[in-house]
Amino acid sequence: MKNYRFATLLMLGAITSALLLSACGLFESSSASARTPEEAITEAVRDYLEGQGAPISQMEVQIKQIDGDYARVEIISTDPESPGGFNAFMKREDNVWTTLVAGSGMEQTHVESLGIPESVWPEGWLVPDSDMPATVAIDPETSMGCPMPTDETLLLTDEARGYCLLYPASHTVVQLDSGNTEIVVGELMNHIDPRISITVEDLAGRAIEQVVGEFLAGYEGFEIEQSTLTVAGEEAILLDGIPGQDYYRMVLVPHNGLLYRLDIFPYDENLVDTLPQAEQLYALVVDSFTFTTP
Repeated sequence: MKNYRFATLLMLGAITSALLLSACGLFESSSASARTPEEAITEAVRDYLEGQGAPISQMEVQIKQIDGDYARVEIISTDPESPGGFNAFMKREDNVWTTLVAGSGMEQTHVESLGIPESVWPEGWLVPDSDMPATVAIDPETSMGCPMPTDETLLLTDEARGYCLLYPASHTVVQLDSGNTEIVVGELMNHIDPRISITVEDLAGRAIEQVVGEFLAGYEGFEIEQSTLTVAGEEAILLDGIPGQDYYRMVLVPHNGLLYRLDIFPYDENLVDTLPQAEQLYALVVDSFTFTTP
């Protein structure tokens, strides 16, 4: 009789344990499924950005549209020194959200080929293929003094901001919604290969020395080297050793009341694998930089 009672107790204990484990599993499952689509999408985007080596602490994710298994988010930089933003398209498969593609100024046919529905397209953001290229062929009669590209270089012209330049054929031009121009290798989020960011802003009556002073005021305690050079016939300022995710170099060029800022990064002597490419990119862009307005 004692053995029977003992066996019964063991059986009841096993059943109770099984029920508890089952309940725990149901709780975990319900907790996972309790996440809203917005939470799941945000987490997936952050995982993508982290995998690309992006400074996610300086990026804000805004969900713009969700339609079934597709969504679009806008990723905005909160770093005042690197303003801008871009879009990312997401897709859900087996209840898991992943990033299909991210960037700015994407070709419409490329988005269509990925099966992304029009309901999540940003209005006025996608452009026809014929309008997409930021590089153009030069007509010698209308080139406005722009340099001629070679087999290894391409020409970028920005008539709205009044400049043109050459860049390596290995790079891609990305026009951000903010108006900034990024010249990168592959994807916009590639922060390993040397790249250049071009910003044009109103000087608002400030002298170039005042602009430099205001910028350096935010880097007290850092040894940032300052020198002068000539870019496109204008006296410019070169700042070296600016701290960031990696050290980078900045060129500030005043012209016609505007300030042209070129950031080349990473530009770090400690990064021996990428420094030669950074030096070549800097030399090509700065030497070929030309103003298309008097």
